[in-house]
Amino acid sequence: MDKIRVFISYSHENEIWLTEWLDPVLQTVNPRCLLKQWQRTFRNENVEFWFDRERDKGLRGGERWRERIFKEIDKADIALLLVTQQFVISPFIMDEELPHILTRHKKHEMEVLPLLVQPTRLKDLPTGDFLQWAPGKPTPLSSYFDRGDNAFAEACNEVLDALEQTIVRVREKRNQTALASTQSSQKKEADIELNGINPGKKILRIISRFPQKKKVKRYKSRLKDLLQSRIIQ
Repeated sequence: MDKIRVFISYSHENEIWLTEWLDPVLQTVNPRCLLKQWQRTFRNENVEFWFDRERDKGLRGGERWRERIFKEIDKADIALLLVTQQFVISPFIMDEELPHILTRHKKHEMEVLPLLVQPTRLKDLPTGDFLQWAPGKPTPLSSYFDRGDNAFAEACNEVLDALEQTIVRVREKRNQTALASTQSSQKKEADIELNGINPGKKILRIISRFPQKKKVKRYKSRLKDLLQSRIIQ
């Protein structure tokens, strides 16, 4: 199963939604952590999540952080946006990171799933033609968290469903692209067989019409040698 890469776009002020522990020393579990739930749910689906402060694969000291972030966006199949007010007022996110994500999205190179995490002025966000917010109303995840465990769990399941559907779309698109490529190759091979002309011989016929000047003659001779040695069939 091919790997699906997920880039998480967020404000550092909202990192609590991605970290497993409230206190790493005491190992106090963070009940808001979304990332751990996503990783466990898709552990057998070959889905990789990345954000810049990830412990194992995130940014390292001395690294060119801007270049690395754009590199990770370009590698990703899906962008998860953790939308908060801090997200929409971040100069780097709004001026550089998000425009790069939206450009890839408009080119159909990346799926984008915006998650409304906290109350936000949504008119400040250029949401474009996203398929659907999650949670879908949209109601901020923080509001569900404040209501209690059951409400928050239901909202998290809604996010998981939206993420799962997005992953399925990516895999379907890959399969369609692979199928189209195979069919195109098969058609080209069939056309060659139907024409009954070896491509190498066809090239020889074309170059035989060139004027007999010294330069052209030299290149013709080289090309013939290549054809005869079967580098070009």
